[in-house]
This record gives sequence, structure tokens and C-alpha cells, in this order.
Amino acid sequence: MDQLLRDLRFAVRGLLRTPGFTAAAVIALALGIGATTAIFSVVHAVLLRSLGFGDESRLIAVSAHQTGFGWKNGPISAPEVMDLRAMPFFAASGAFSRHSAALQGDRAERIEVGRVTAGFFEALEVRPLFGRTFTPAEDLQGNDGVALVTASAWHRRFAGDPAIVGKWVTLDGRPHQIVGVLPERFSYAGQRDFYMPFGFTPPQISEERGFRFLSVVARLRPGVTLEAARKGLAEFSTRTVQEHPNNYPKEFGWGLDADPLRERFVGSTREPLLVLLGAVGLVLLIACANVANLLLARSARRAREFAIRTAMGASRARIVRQLLTEGLLMAAAGATLGILVAMWGLEGLLVAAPRQIRELADVRLSGPVLGFSIVLTCATTLLFALVPALRASNVDLTSGLKEGAHGTAGAPAARLRSFLVAAQVAISLVLLIGAGLMLRSFARLVHVSPGFDVNGSMSAVLAPGGRAYEDSDAARRRYYRENLQAAATLPGARFAGGINSLPNAGDRITQTYFVEGYELRAGEPDPTHDMRYVLPGYFEAMRQPLLAGRDIGPADDERAPPVALVNEAWVRRFFPGQSVIGRRFRIDEKDENRWRTIVGVVADTREAGLDKLPVPVFYLSALQDPPERMTIVVRGNVSPAALREALSRVDPAQPVDKVQPVAEVLAASLAPRRFPLQLLGGFAGLALVLSALGIYGVTSYAVAQRTREIGLRMAVGASPMTVVRMVLAGSLRVALLGVCAGAAGALAGGQLLAAQLYGISARDPLTFLMIGALLTAVAIVASAVPALRASRIDPMAALRAE
Repeated sequence: MDQLLRDLRFAVRGLLRTPGFTAAAVIALALGIGATTAIFSVVHAVLLRSLGFGDESRLIAVSAHQTGFGWKNGPISAPEVMDLRAMPFFAASGAFSRHSAALQGDRAERIEVGRVTAGFFEALEVRPLFGRTFTPAEDLQGNDGVALVTASAWHRRFAGDPAIVGKWVTLDGRPHQIVGVLPERFSYAGQRDFYMPFGFTPPQISEERGFRFLSVVARLRPGVTLEAARKGLAEFSTRTVQEHPNNYPKEFGWGLDADPLRERFVGSTREPLLVLLGAVGLVLLIACANVANLLLARSARRAREFAIRTAMGASRARIVRQLLTEGLLMAAAGATLGILVAMWGLEGLLVAAPRQIRELADVRLSGPVLGFSIVLTCATTLLFALVPALRASNVDLTSGLKEGAHGTAGAPAARLRSFLVAAQVAISLVLLIGAGLMLRSFARLVHVSPGFDVNGSMSAVLAPGGRAYEDSDAARRRYYRENLQAAATLPGARFAGGINSLPNAGDRITQTYFVEGYELRAGEPDPTHDMRYVLPGYFEAMRQPLLAGRDIGPADDERAPPVALVNEAWVRRFFPGQSVIGRRFRIDEKDENRWRTIVGVVADTREAGLDKLPVPVFYLSALQDPPERMTIVVRGNVSPAALREALSRVDPAQPVDKVQPVAEVLAASLAPRRFPLQLLGGFAGLALVLSALGIYGVTSYAVAQRTREIGLRMAVGASPMTVVRMVLAGSLRVALLGVCAGAAGALAGGQLLAAQLYGISARDPLTFLMIGALLTAVAIVASAVPALRASRIDPMAALRAE
């Protein structure tokens, strides 16, 4: 212990004597460790940390597939949920669906709620802090006037009142009695204020097998494996198809799947997060290489010191231990500063993160993350300090004293420093090429036309709730019509319309239907495509061109024959090259006489995302079939506050949500692509700066070591330009070696990014050439200052110094 304390005191004195070197090393390590810790915080929260639901090994997500339509991981209907309760291999099962509700109090407020069935919390093994969860009887309409409040809402809205159980809140115009408080930190697919029963009607749980909107979670009984559950669900699916042939035509290929619950949550985010963790790990390697170069240079200057200590009896192990102690001190200082960097950067990182990541987990610098940072500190110490320490401790007394007197380092150390710089350049090139590919991909994506004009339009979401609107088409129809009128008469408004879900908003509704005059091929199932409800004026407000026929108008209400519009993709799918005006299709099989006549064709839009091709869509009149939710769209010079105020006056008890420009809705859909681009771009920029500093440092040190040689060259007639070319050539050889190695690495690892690129190859030659040229130019600039300094060396002064 005394020896360790002496090593620490000696190391502190040594580092304080060289404040410039110490600051440079600590800052480089802080940036690398801080960035790595921040990204690991996200990876730990999303991929590694427990979801908080008990034994996760027995938790599964149940979903549906229909091979006839080519989709999987789909939702489940209420009758199917009820059937699953009888599965002998489930200890408990329940369904969930995200919703919003109007919380009525002093003012109407739209809040996020979860609708669940009995058995949901039991499957997750979540026990309330107070009260109870829901009973099977409360799944039914009439018994569903109960609610569970989350711990965060309990503290925020009710001041943590321990007598909250039994009190009432008004949600969607109906009183709900609070029967329990959920535990702290509980969340499922995002934070919510309340959880409520669905309140199914008897037909919904017995007949509506085609209405699928539920996600199901189940807990396996002890001893039941995932494969056994999958086999049991396959047998159950076969029986269900046989018992309900009208609901499950064989050509649909319907069935149920089971996957680990965590996989269902994190499957789409795992690969991007691991790529980012790998990228930030490369940045840390560059930082370590920089510090290793600094230590090599410092060790060369201390060669005489080490030779003297060896002559006085110090062993090689003693010198190595001392140097490693100095490295550990620098790493500890860098880690401390890095944690502060991580705390600061994590907040900004989460602001930029897409909703999927923010909803998955509570991301924070937890104990395991700090433990990771400590391990990372020790690992980086060995990484950047061990090789320089071993080289510095390998002292030959005669040559060490002689060479140390001149302050030289020898050819082997110079080759090692050059190798480290080339490695930095190679890693930087890999990161820069990745960032360049994603940037070019994103640039192509944002220039894709969505099929409508996002500029100059404002949107607001309406979802009327309460007894006045429950199961009342007339009340919703009147509410939408009055809101449309209020929006259209705002000062500055040019056009106003509405749709139940904006393109790229993430709320797609599909519907199976029958098209008159279209002959299905053998084994082809009835088509299932995107369905939208629109209010008059929507296509004008969005500037989505009408290509044929007419638009849906105010006269297309409940008294008029049912009408529809279709898009170009729909025409190409069914009747390419033909006019579809006047053709009909039918949705509801129970009402075979309710045919919808196509009255117009509109241009395609990118419904599922700018990177997805247009899909067939048909549009129905919201005045004929008013949905539960509508988005009002206004084109013109209208402020969000003015639009909110105008719509709120129609029915003050109903909240007006998500008042925002349509451009922001589209921008939000790009968040999953923007987030990795921003991070990878930041890491690549940091790597470029660190590499430039590494090139500058090594070149400066080489010039300092070669002062006598350069002086001799200039004394025998070498011109300053010759010296500049000599120094630049040495740096460029190292940089070009790194560029070649980095290009090979980028080619080999390009497929890791292929799935995240749009409209560009992972081996795009233009990107490789541009990034290679950029990095070469940076190497030239970083070497220019030391080269110019070398050209101004006074030959006589250099020789006199010797």
C-alpha cells in the first residue's frame, strides 16, 4: 500500500509538471469515455436492463400473421383474446392497446391512457401499490367505469394522496372510479396517466373476429418452453380456422405466433443501437491512440530519466508499474470528466431520439452504467498506456543515456507512432464513410415528394369522447362539421379539410373488401388495403392533386349514396390503364347492398414513409361514416393558437390535440433515420478532429526530433520548400496508408449500414472518393504548420544546440 501511495504521489507530481500534455490526454479520454458511456446508457436501458416485469424468460408477446397477405406481427381481435385465456400453457394473459382520453376537470385535457383486459397486469406480475387491478367482469361494457392511475400521475395530479382509491375522475365524459395505484417506474410501451378496461360489448367478444387492434402479452406456466407454446398456438390456430371458416378463409393463411416480449419491444432498435455503440467504441480507440502517441513522445523525452533509474537499480516491472499508475490517473480524470460529458450529452441525445427508444425504457446513468464506465477506464488504461510503458521500460543503459541526451526516440518508437496515426486515420475513414453514406441517403430521402405540400398547412387532432358521442354517428358528424366550419372561417385560412390519419403519422388502418368486376386469381385472398376517412376540402388543403372525377363534397353525407375516392396505386393494382369512375366495391359483408361508388382518383402519397413506395388507398366520406378521430388540416396563414382556440369553442369539454404544422408530422416520421445519422455524424466529426490532432502531434514531434537533421540539410543547401515537401511527404505516407486500410474496412463492413440506407449503395464510390479526399486534405492541413515551422529552422542555431 505504501508503495502504491508513493507511485500515486510521484505520478501526480509528474503530470502536474506537464499541464499541457495532461490536459490534452484527459480531454481526449473524456470525450471518448463520455460518448461511449452515453450510448451504453441507451443500450443498457433498451437491450440489457430488465423490463421490470418479473421473470422475463416466461413472458411472451402473441401476435397474428396472415401469409396470404404477406404480413406478420399483427394485432389480435377481442374474441381471439378471450379464447387465449383458456390456453393451458399460459399462467395468465391479457391484451393492451394505446389510446388517449379527454380528462375533464377545470379544463379539458387530452392524456395518454392504456386500455387493457383483465389478466394483463397478472401476466406481467405487476402488483399495485394500493388497491387492485381489473376483474374479468370489468372487461364488459357497463362494468368498465374503473381506472388504475400510474404512480407518476398519482404524484403529479393527486399529490400522492394515500386515500386515492375510491375517488372518481371523469374520462371521455364518463366517471371512472380509481381502484388502484400502479407501482413506481412501471411503463408499458411508454408512459401513461391511467389504465382503463376496454368495455367490450357482447358482439365484440363473440363475433367481431375481423376487427384486430389488440396486442397480447402472456406468461408461460413453469416448465413450458417457448417452442412448446408456439406448437400449442399453431394447434389452436388450426382449430380456430376449422371452427370459424367464414372468419378465417384458408387462403388468408391466418395463425398466431409467440416471441419473447423483449424481442417484440427492441427487435427494430437492436441493430441501429449496436452499430452506434460500435461507432462510439471506434472513437474511443482513436482517443486511446492519441493518448498513446502522447505517452510515447513523453517517454522519449524521459529516456534519460529511465536510464538513470535503471542504473540505480529500478527493475523494469517497477518502471512499468509507475507508468501504468500515471496512465490510470489520467484515465480516472478522463472518466470523471467523461461522466459529466455523458450526463450533459444524454439529455440532448434523448431529445433527438425517436419515440420508439424514448418509450422503451427509462434511460439514465444507473449503477451498472457507472460500473461499465469504471471497467472502461481500466481497459483504456491498459489500451493506451501498456505498450508505451513496456517500450519506455526496455532501457539499454549505454544507448539510452546517449540517445536520451539528444532527446531522440529511435526508429522503432517512430514506427509505432506512425502506426497509431495510420490506425486513427483508418478508423476515422470508416466512421466518416458511414456518416457520409447516411447523409447522402437522408438527403435523397428528404427530396422524395410525399405526394402533398407540407408547407403552409396546420393540423389539429380531434377525438370526441363521452356519453354525447358514444356510439352516436350523428353527434360525431355534427362535431366534425362544426369544427371544419370553424377552421375554414379563420382569418387567413384558404382551405380546410380533414382526415382520420395524416400520411406518415403512423396510424394506418387497413380493411379487407370486395371489388366489383375484379376476378380473383386462384388462391388469391380478398384484397386488404389502407382505408381513410376524409372531410370535404382535405385534398385542397393538402394540395394532393385530383386526377380524375370529382372530390368528396358536403353533399356526400348520411343521406347520399356511399362514395369513395381511390389513389393511382389502387388503379394500377386493379384496373391498370382503365377508368375506374363509377366502379364499386363493398366493405361490410353483412350489408351486401351497401356498395361504394368510386367518384374520383387522387395522386399517390407515401403513406407508410418516404422510403416506402405508394400503396393502394381508398378514401371514404367522414360525413357518411364518421370515425372516432379526425385530423383537421388548414392551409393558409393560421397560427397554432388561433386554430386551437377556434376548435375549442365548438365543444369546450373536448380537448384539441397536437396542433402543429403538417411539416412537423412529416419530420417526426424521419426521426428513426435522423437519430443515427446525427450521432454517427457527431462521432465521425469527433474522430476527424482527434485524427487531425494526432497527425499534427506526431508531425510536430518528428520535426522536433529531426531538428539537427533538418539543420544539416539546410546548411548544405536544402531550400525551405524542400524541407516542407519532405515533412509533408512523411505525413502523407502515413495518412494514405490509413486511408487505404480504412477504405478496405469500410467496404468489408458496409453491409451493417445497408438496411438503413435509401437510394444509395453501401459501397457508393463517390462517397468513398469524397471522404478519402477530405481526410487526405485534413492530413495535409494538420501537417502544414509543423512543416512550415521546420522550413524556418536556423541551421546554425540547430547545430550550436548540438
